Amino acid sequence: MCSSLHYLVYIERAILNKTSKKKGGLEYIKSDDISLFLKVARQDNYLYYIFFKTLLETGMRKGEAAALQRKDIDLKNNYININKSLDFQVKEGEDVFGETKTYESERRIKISNSLSRELTAHMNYLNDNRIVFNGFMNMNWIFF
Repeated sequence: MCSSLHYLVYIERAILNKTSKKKGGLEYIKSDDISLFLKVARQDNYLYYIFFKTLLETGMRKGEAAALQRKDIDLKNNYININKSLDFQVKEGEDVFGETKTYESERRIKISNSLSRELTAHMNYLNDNRIVFNGFMNMNWIFF
């Protein structure tokens, strides 16, 4: 049986192969297929769901979302501040967090009330499960 991530990649590729729009060699999922993708993600793994939903609703790059700290998310005013990125190809001994792709990539993104509620629930989920994480992560650091 495929792992959760492999299953999501399979679903994503199946959707993209059937309904993708190509632009400059990149493939984009059609808007009509986003709800199916998120539904499958939610059923398969909550963390994938909230990560992909945040990416889709904000337009953030995956490295930007993966580098979010709680202090970057202003749920009272519905904003996310983008000021760093996670380097997925970091070499041993290098800092995994670095600058955003370009200077202009540092920005403040307005989020919907719906996403704000889901991110609040996600923070509660992280708080409730901090014992499960067993000190693996600083609860103020990584958001996803």
